[in-house]
Amino acid sequence: MGLRFDPLTSSGVGAVAISGGALARILAVCQVDIKSMIAYSRVVHMGLVVYALVVLSYRGIVGGFMIIIAHGVSRSGLFCIATYSYERFNTRSLLIGRGRILIVPSLSLLWVWLLLMNLRAPPS
Repeated sequence: MGLRFDPLTSSGVGAVAISGGALARILAVCQVDIKSMIAYSRVVHMGLVVYALVVLSYRGIVGGFMIIIAHGVSRSGLFCIATYSYERFNTRSLLIGRGRILIVPSLSLLWVWLLLMNLRAPPS
């Protein structure tokens, strides 16, 4: 018979979640605006959460909830730093704000820590 794609089954929802997350990941990498990049990477995380919860295994559910908790902490911090950076430097562009580490090193350290938390690196 062959394989059929039924979007209402768990495998169909998982495939849509993963493919949507992959497309959002490509869009996030191509962004120049800081807040747009943060927002698109939020879509990637929610795609992973949907896939983890659709799997209906213990590891999937626990992993999905861990992503949700880390997502809430890292996103609020990233948006806070992006807003502060915009108020201080009057730009949200990643290309213009290249020398920010020399001006505000503590803000840059917090930014890197939150980005590592966003990537789900081991210290977070």
